[in-house]
Amino acid sequence: MTVHDRGVQRCGIVTFTVDGVEADRVRERLAEDRISVWVSDAAQARLDLDDRGLSTLVRASVHYVNTVEELDATASAVARIAAGG
Repeated sequence: MTVHDRGVQRCGIVTFTVDGVEADRVRERLAEDRISVWVSDAAQARLDLDDRGLSTLVRASVHYVNTVEELDATASAVARIAAGG
């Protein structure tokens, strides 16, 4: 898994890819665990993604209502996907 956020100030939006797994498939797999993420594609971020040679990214938007347990569950689910599970 690679986090693709840039800049000095970070926020609750995290964009990432999972090596060998299409962004739409990551979204589908996370949805099976009731974890909501979005997929951003080059049409939505033409200047940014094209410059970095990326076609799609998974976008997780953390909100103040999310619990630590939900964040841990998301991290664990992404780790399982990255490990091929």
